[in-house]
Amino acid sequence: MPSVDDNREVWGRADRWAHRGDEWSSGWGGPASQWSSWIAPRVRAAAGDETFARIVEIGCGHGRWTEHLARWSADVIAVDVTPSCVEACTARFAAVGGVRAVACDGRSLPTVDDSSVELVFSFDSLVHADADAIAGYVAELARVLADDGVAWIHHSNLRASRWDRSAALRRVGPLHRALVRAGRVEPQVHWRDPSVDAELVASLAVRHGLVCVEQELLPWATRRTMIDAVSTLARPGSARRRLRSLGEPPVRAGADRCAGIRPAGLTRAFRRSPGPRRPARRTGRAASAATPRGSGASGGVGTRWP
Repeated sequence: MPSVDDNREVWGRADRWAHRGDEWSSGWGGPASQWSSWIAPRVRAAAGDETFARIVEIGCGHGRWTEHLARWSADVIAVDVTPSCVEACTARFAAVGGVRAVACDGRSLPTVDDSSVELVFSFDSLVHADADAIAGYVAELARVLADDGVAWIHHSNLRASRWDRSAALRRVGPLHRALVRAGRVEPQVHWRDPSVDAELVASLAVRHGLVCVEQELLPWATRRTMIDAVSTLARPGSARRRLRSLGEPPVRAGADRCAGIRPAGLTRAFRRSPGPRRPARRTGRAASAATPRGSGASGGVGTRWP
């Protein structure tokens, strides 16, 4: 289970950022292509097409997505748990007005005022955050989101897979390899946190007075398991809480899964997605097997590897 300290140590190493993180989008032809073809349409569907008075990015790294967020707002607060990432972002955007890089403790959003943020964004970072960190951030979302603000958060869904989340099973090499060959478990889970899944994030949202508007379940260089999720969170009265369809039918309505944990009348829709694959490759659950790390040859290209 990656702790805050684990993340700070791993992502603080210079060799992880040889190309500022752009190499994790190489399968798309670069971050700009991945942003325009997969990420931005989903964020726009959740948050609207207008500019935003303030955006907060959680887990900014070296600014792979911050560069694009800065075109949507004149006030971007980019937070990261790793001091070297904050320094890199500060240097990268020194000549760009309106971007502030801030160090955080891996659970909170320092320097961000209450009810002041129209969009909170995180992609390819919180998949490595444990349940305590996610709980801290969801509590902070309830504090910082404006009345019509929305949070679009990419996080682990590994807890939903009983076999794949077991670190003990992976340590038993012969058994794990046999189960991989049988298609029962994934060869790798890419340092996803086993204590987090979509259900946890939805329940945390309700606990802190937010609505989980939509969740999209994603494979990430995996054969069959949806090890990632993207959750869209908002305030109950937000004008942006209405689901904007991307043309993909929901897997199921949220009412059966949310019974007993959310106010009456507030539901969420689930989608299964083929994940952020290269446009030229076929998508879906029958897509090719897991990719060797960093090869950018199959689904889920863009993830940063531990």
